[in-house]
Amino acid sequence: MSLREALGNRILLLDGAMGSLLSGKGLSDLLNLREPETIRGIHRAYLEAGADIITTNTFSSQRVSLPEEYMPEGMAAFVEQLNRAGVRLARDEADRMTALTPEQPRFVIG
Repeated sequence: MSLREALGNRILLLDGAMGSLLSGKGLSDLLNLREPETIRGIHRAYLEAGADIITTNTFSSQRVSLPEEYMPEGMAAFVEQLNRAGVRLARDEADRMTALTPEQPRFVIG
């Protein structure tokens, strides 16, 4: 079922604020690589609470937002890696939950 079809059938619930849950952790997008289980756990919690749509942890994963202080060699080289990891973590959890309840597919947006 596509997102468009699901929207035509029922009200879909969006996850909550990823950034609020990760406040104080520095550049939270780096957790996609350094602490993936933390990110998986947040996605899982939202899905188990009933979210139909989860957002990727990629808010700052673009060249203009990545500060040099986190990686002196330049974060720009990691933009693709951070985005791919963020999408993979969300997609894996959405697919896991959809497999448990196929009548309620889960979606990922970035």
